Amino acid sequence: MACASITRIYGFYDAVWLQLAECKRRYNIKLWKQFCDVFNCMSVCAVIDEKIVCMHGGLSPEITSFEQVKRIVRPTDVPDTGLICDLLWADPDKDIQGWAENDRGVSFIFGPDVVSNFLQKQEMDLVCRAHQVVEDGYEFFAKRQLITLFSAPNYCGEFDNAGAMMSIDETLMCSFKEGAAAAGVVTRSRADRGAAGALAQDFTIALPQAFTWTDWAVLLAWLARRMVIRARLVKRTETHGTMKKQEDLAIEEIIEKCLEVKGGKPGKLVQIPEGQVKSLCTTARMIFLDQSPLLELEAPLKICGDVHGQYHDLLRLFEYGGFPPESNYLFLGDYVDRGKQSLETITLLFAYKVKFPENFFLLRGNHECASITRIYGFYDECKRRYNIKLWKQFCDVFNCMPVCGVIDEKIVCMHGGLSPEITNFDQVKRIVRPTDVPDTGLICDLLWADPDKEIAGWAENDRGVSFIFGPDVVSTFLQKHEMDLVCRAHQVVEDGYEFFAKRQLITLFSAPNYCGEFDNAGAMMSIDETLMCSFKVLKPVKKK
Repeated sequence: MACASITRIYGFYDAVWLQLAECKRRYNIKLWKQFCDVFNCMSVCAVIDEKIVCMHGGLSPEITSFEQVKRIVRPTDVPDTGLICDLLWADPDKDIQGWAENDRGVSFIFGPDVVSNFLQKQEMDLVCRAHQVVEDGYEFFAKRQLITLFSAPNYCGEFDNAGAMMSIDETLMCSFKEGAAAAGVVTRSRADRGAAGALAQDFTIALPQAFTWTDWAVLLAWLARRMVIRARLVKRTETHGTMKKQEDLAIEEIIEKCLEVKGGKPGKLVQIPEGQVKSLCTTARMIFLDQSPLLELEAPLKICGDVHGQYHDLLRLFEYGGFPPESNYLFLGDYVDRGKQSLETITLLFAYKVKFPENFFLLRGNHECASITRIYGFYDECKRRYNIKLWKQFCDVFNCMPVCGVIDEKIVCMHGGLSPEITNFDQVKRIVRPTDVPDTGLICDLLWADPDKEIAGWAENDRGVSFIFGPDVVSTFLQKHEMDLVCRAHQVVEDGYEFFAKRQLITLFSAPNYCGEFDNAGAMMSIDETLMCSFKVLKPVKKK
């Protein structure tokens, strides 16, 4: 839109559009022309660390090397065709191969194959572009080789979209912060805290007629200060009263031994002495029973979905999110089965729970159950590396784990989903433990239920246990309990996270390359003090 012909039509020149004051009304046409002259000098493409290419629109059939972009002569208006036009106007389209005419009447649309071929030829990893409204503020394309970012929530006051910002760290790890639309992820009752409050306020700055570029710099610096979100480290709490001395349990030794393989080749086993594992289970069980079946938590914290014995990926999650106690964590269940290192996974998680009982939280998943682990791998792993008796002791701990969590009274978390039996959270608090997972009822649903966008209300689940539920169930539940978001796991989703019911429910899955058969990413959701949600995505490791 930074172009004279476009701004002349769409409001920057003279319209009072969406209550935004424009050049002609607030200043004069001469100033508009001066802005347009600046637009004609702006960059059209960027490359980050030779691996990520960024533009507003999309790729171009005319581009063969980035030298072509470097040779663009400026100032220049946007031509009707050609390289500049495509970089500013082109769009991806998942339903085509190659190139096709664009319904916008300018430039092209291009398919996933174009993205793959371009990145392979240029030895790059990602195309990052904007130009299109996307519901969640960001949307992946071409197996996560292209991302569309849109940062204007409630666009034009007509769309219910969120806006997003992508952060790239020095390792080129991408994470996302979503600024929700009016009914989105950010908790409205807490929106006056931190950066969210600064951004949410409706204010107009009256600029003086002689506003210089120095003035602009001062203004931008001021805005940046208003939008700073201060990082806050987790305060380490005292160890739990029911815990024996750490020297007796050798918790530090267990954690240290578990982390010895950090940074090494995936698959290396960690063999903890059986006596230490038994003591760990005994103490973890006491801590779970001492805490409520319903965890009542406060942000900030990070939330992870299914891990399923993928120990190397669990360590990656901690590397990206911060090893405890640097960050608070809530895991949503399914720590064992299917993966090759369930013992390392559950041992490290239990050890962190024992060491940081008020900062590190584990919900029960449907796989934390004797009947399921008997079939899907954990039983066999325990039998092979230790004995059946130790497996039984783990199952006894599973029977004592919490099944639901509530964050700041606004976000409800569980492994599976909602239940038609739940009318209030006191029902969860009254659950008597230890307990196995029943075939029906509240506990069963919290661990097994799934959302389904194709239905309304409740229906039978193809899993043969519990239910599926529609978007209307989510909306009704949240409205009744004055909450904003349901956060659950339990299903593989391609990008590691997936929204449902107009961003009122999110599914998190944290095991990339699940079972070595899926090309899915894994994700971790961070919730800050304002209840703003952002995401870190663990790409699947490329097979050699």
